Amino acid sequence: MGNQLPNQSYQVFKSRPLSTEGKDALIYLYQPIIDSDGLALYLSLVADHQAGNASMPTDFVILDLLNAMNVGMQRFIQARQKLEGIGLLRTFEKNDPQQETSYLFQLQEPVHPLAFFQDELYSYLLLNRVGERKFNQLVSLFQPQKITIESYQETTSSFTAAYGLDTQRFAASESTLQAVRQSFQEENQPLRLEENAIDWDFLLYEAQRRYIRSENFTAAFKQKLLMYHALYGYDVLELLDLMADNVSLTTGEVDQKRLEQAVIRKSRQSFNKTASREDPQAESQLRRFNTLKQNGFSENDILLIQESEHTAPIPFLKAIKVEKNSFMTDSEQWLIKGLVERSPLPNSVINVLVHYALVVQNNAALNASYINNIAAQWSELKIGTAEDAIKHVRNLVKTAKEKRSRPQTNGNRIIRQEKLPAWAEAPVEEATLTPERQAELDRKLQNYLHKKAGDN
Repeated sequence: MGNQLPNQSYQVFKSRPLSTEGKDALIYLYQPIIDSDGLALYLSLVADHQAGNASMPTDFVILDLLNAMNVGMQRFIQARQKLEGIGLLRTFEKNDPQQETSYLFQLQEPVHPLAFFQDELYSYLLLNRVGERKFNQLVSLFQPQKITIESYQETTSSFTAAYGLDTQRFAASESTLQAVRQSFQEENQPLRLEENAIDWDFLLYEAQRRYIRSENFTAAFKQKLLMYHALYGYDVLELLDLMADNVSLTTGEVDQKRLEQAVIRKSRQSFNKTASREDPQAESQLRRFNTLKQNGFSENDILLIQESEHTAPIPFLKAIKVEKNSFMTDSEQWLIKGLVERSPLPNSVINVLVHYALVVQNNAALNASYINNIAAQWSELKIGTAEDAIKHVRNLVKTAKEKRSRPQTNGNRIIRQEKLPAWAEAPVEEATLTPERQAELDRKLQNYLHKKAGDN
């Protein structure tokens, strides 16, 4: 899709009004995942649809949508992508040589709360976003109520006893009834993960060799495997090993609950390389190394860039914790999972962010609001590579230090100095590492990463 512009037009379509249950699901269950901007965009589009004309679709302008949401273009695009990724929105583009590009936003009904909790992937996303305590509260809120009937005997009449059924007339009307049923069906959109992130042909071929039946790989199960790959960096072989450890040798069926537990347990107990392995073409790697050197990056910088690109965020966080004689907390793991799932930042940039907070700033742990604030600003700045992240932090700190050390004057009046943004400042209770200690930790981190890579 091309870049959307504020002056472009759009239309909104929704096959039926937003139900009460859909609104509850949207506010209580989807909002923690799509964030407030995603919720505002969905409800704004619902309002546009209600204001439009069903027989003659109304054209709206994206600028009005930005004003209603009180956001800029970048936040709007991120909110749109979050709705699309979780199946709440489908976007279509129309290119007319005679007019500006226009869009059609097709709103999808939120999954009913009962169906939401019956889907393990939706539940998994919610759990990792809000934490176990809040998740249990939401489960209690929407859990179907049960009644004790042990002391009663059921006397409910059956349908046949109450109404009867003329099977011949029913059969004669079957084609009409099927057509009506078909017209009332809605196409539910699944979560959108990058399908080509996994080589499915190779995975299915190897799975059969390990007596894992192909019937396991439903669309929902493949979505789970994609999520495990995105969150933990497990490649095809690692996913196959995990499935092989949790498959029935008699039926060939994978126990998905045990697999999920094994995935989380493995992420806590061992260090794993991501699917992005080292480039086997040494010449290409050498060329990139020389390019980075020419751009002013030190050898330690380049090693950090390479490890950030070749390591998934959760194992990367764990490696730093190990080298600091610390441990990864559950809240830190949930924080990193949230960034991987929700932010547009690539894993390499998230890793540099983690390194900045724990090594450069010498924080003992990751603070959620502090990290999310940095991630949001880096997203708006479109920082897309590890080297961009390193360069941005250093330029910002250097500029701030220079302005603090050389106050500008205008005659006898001192001009107000710009302050470093709050996210770039270390929390006051933490001391910034000395360059020597930082370099030592970096060397230990790289040794740890290479040692673990050799163990795999």
